Amino acid sequence: MRRRNATLRPLLCAGLLSLTLLLTGCAEDEPKPKFEEPAASPTPSPVEETAEEFIKRWALLEKEMQNTGETEEYRAITPGCKACVTLADRVDAIYGAGGYIKAGGRTVVSTQPSGANEHHVIVTIKPTTYVETTGGPEQSMAGGTSEYLVTLKERESGYVLTDYVKIAS
Repeated sequence: MRRRNATLRPLLCAGLLSLTLLLTGCAEDEPKPKFEEPAASPTPSPVEETAEEFIKRWALLEKEMQNTGETEEYRAITPGCKACVTLADRVDAIYGAGGYIKAGGRTVVSTQPSGANEHHVIVTIKPTTYVETTGGPEQSMAGGTSEYLVTLKERESGYVLTDYVKIAS
């Protein structure tokens, strides 16, 4: 009889433990937090970007596009800009052919409104080297200072660049 109790005791303990875990895991009520959850804050409105800030961002995205070969973000902020499409297509062609670009980029020195949607922009451009195809010769473009007439369009989501024309170098 004593031997039977010794065998049943561990089984009984294991059964009770399993039943306790099963019932605890199946409880419908979620434990209540001790602290109140903070109220949901309203979605922040997009940060408004000035025309000058947008033009500086455009210059940075152009440099990034040239150095990485990724044109999507640049294209997204330059819809309808023929010069921008031509540049992005050229970057796609170079990287697609196994080439690369090492662009120093443009630094916006100044921007001045020049009409309703136009801005006179002066930039310094750092030298750029590039290879058009795998194994092709390295070519370069000197840096310098250039002036552009940049046309922006303001949309609900912010500015987009619709045209730029080089007016002096």
